[in-house]
Amino acid sequence: MITQKTAITPPRCGRSWRAALIALLIALLIALRSAWAEPPALPVAHLTLLVGAAQAHRPKETEPRPLTEGAPLYEGDEITVAPDAYAIVRFLDDARLALRPGTTLAIRRYRADGAQHLELRTGSIRHITGHGAHEDPHRFRLATPIAAIGVQGTDFSVNATQPDATLVQLHRGAIVVAPLNRCADTLLTTCADAKTIDVPGDLWRITPSGIAPLVVSAPAAVAKPPQPAVPLTSQAAPLAPVVERPAVATLPAAHPLVWSRFPLPGAAIPGDPFTQPLEEARSGRHIAFTHGAYGLWRQGAELLDPALSGTATFTLTAAAAGLTTHHYLPPQPATLTEARLTVDFDRRAATLAHTLTAPSLPAPYHFSATLPLGADGLFRFATAQDQITGALTANGAAAAYGFTHHTPSGRLDGITQWQR
Repeated sequence: MITQKTAITPPRCGRSWRAALIALLIALLIALRSAWAEPPALPVAHLTLLVGAAQAHRPKETEPRPLTEGAPLYEGDEITVAPDAYAIVRFLDDARLALRPGTTLAIRRYRADGAQHLELRTGSIRHITGHGAHEDPHRFRLATPIAAIGVQGTDFSVNATQPDATLVQLHRGAIVVAPLNRCADTLLTTCADAKTIDVPGDLWRITPSGIAPLVVSAPAAVAKPPQPAVPLTSQAAPLAPVVERPAVATLPAAHPLVWSRFPLPGAAIPGDPFTQPLEEARSGRHIAFTHGAYGLWRQGAELLDPALSGTATFTLTAAAAGLTTHHYLPPQPATLTEARLTVDFDRRAATLAHTLTAPSLPAPYHFSATLPLGADGLFRFATAQDQITGALTANGAAAAYGFTHHTPSGRLDGITQWQR
């Protein structure tokens, strides 16, 4: 009798056991990694004021996060402010940083009792150092694509909007600057040709080839106006009548264009009672633009009515102007005269002119220009000497503009409002 042997298949539980053990080990490693991981990052700053839109992004984040007032900011954040926005950041050591429209700034490292490294990618800022940099100025450094900047207990402004130059202006204290290509890194202790700037008010230009003061080209006696940005033919309508000393009155709260002043250090422009508190100005309005420490808030649509045509003449209804001669002195009142504004809607151009006088000005400062008018109702003009930013309401019935003029005697600043 033949006996048939039946093969017995061993159970496969060994494989399942090994797989379960591997999964358990992986889970254990993940748990241990989480236990040993660094604690969550603590904020190094907060956004204390935001007008418009801004966002922040860190290298490990897949998407930028929208910012709101009060939002925390961390080391590694790259902050981007929209072209029509304005923001103020307060750091943990009470340093304050104002970011102008279209600015991108990275917080590389920031410790109250350690290194403070910022990088201005593009745009303009004003920075007031906190107690960390006051205790040890060597802790702080600010880099732009062109320049490296250190401080000695300072209030200063930086403009990095030009591709081949960085502009810096000292308001208080002292700064040390150097072309970035002369530095082994952005620490000024390793930079060749570093320069200390300790005279407030002067504007300096840093390029890869060196550092030079930005000299106002106009002679001291008479400031010459720049050439029109957009020439008009003789068919343009005549300018508005001369306004010698415009009455300054408080504008009604329902006005479609309202000025407000941001809570920044520095004296206000003399004679500006028509500006409104920030919360009131922004209620029911959106920001049209910012000019220095002031913002213009606009009610209604953001685009001009395409049906607007012809030439409109505007009358000045409110104005304030001042001359700043030294950073430690408040601005002295300046008088705006011969103020004129016309808008050619067919050519999309705004023509303006004004004259400024002040006790410390040796001669009146005359300015005139024709500026392109955008579909958004904004008009701008900017040179090293003169800056104008203005806006119209959507229906073309009201206008406003701010101005800054650099003269050998000081800086002229002002804001205006107009009505058809």
